[in-house]
Amino acid sequence: MTQGGQPDPTGARPRSTDDAFISGIILAAGSSRRMGEQGPKQLLRHEGLTLLERVVQRAAESDLDELILVLGHEAEEIRQSLTLTPSMPLRIAVAPDYKKGQSRSLEAGLRRADPRAHAAAILLGDQPDLPTATINQARSAWLERRPPLLRPEYGTAEGRNEPGHPVMICRKIWPIIMELQGDQGAREVIRTHPDWLESLPLSGMAPADIDQSEDWQAWLESR
Repeated sequence: MTQGGQPDPTGARPRSTDDAFISGIILAAGSSRRMGEQGPKQLLRHEGLTLLERVVQRAAESDLDELILVLGHEAEEIRQSLTLTPSMPLRIAVAPDYKKGQSRSLEAGLRRADPRAHAAAILLGDQPDLPTATINQARSAWLERRPPLLRPEYGTAEGRNEPGHPVMICRKIWPIIMELQGDQGAREVIRTHPDWLESLPLSGMAPADIDQSEDWQAWLESR
């Protein structure tokens, strides 16, 4: 609600004035080519919830101030599959040129973000096990440091750091992000500007992406 008790037309959560506004952007525009006949993966269902609804629910339980869901392939069917509650601060952005790669989805989401946003947390629509706590950790770490980019990283048994999500992107570099092409995303900016990145070390394993039918089957078997 805004001052005076009127609804906030952006759908954002009520908030205090001394805290930075953080948008959440869920990328779910892809055509799921690697899923074969099981796609689109956004509509895969288990125990009454689609894969995408699980992602949205966990993000909605976080401290993010708004959620923007970016759709593309089969956008209307996926939109209609979502069961949303009035308290869920979710808005839809459709990337008409999603076939040109992830960069177009990123741009569509950033352009739809609230003008008050200081940063955006980028989430993937195919990571149903990303904990709400991890989203909040990334948000808090960014608020404390406010770097151009912040990314969770998981240590592996081989001693490598495995990048995770959400990637936090400061608003001051959104124009650079929106100039990316093809399947380029934040990782490309990190490659060209490694000094912009702050890492958030996390324990355990990174939540799995559901990219192929084998991934979905493995996820089902782990329930």
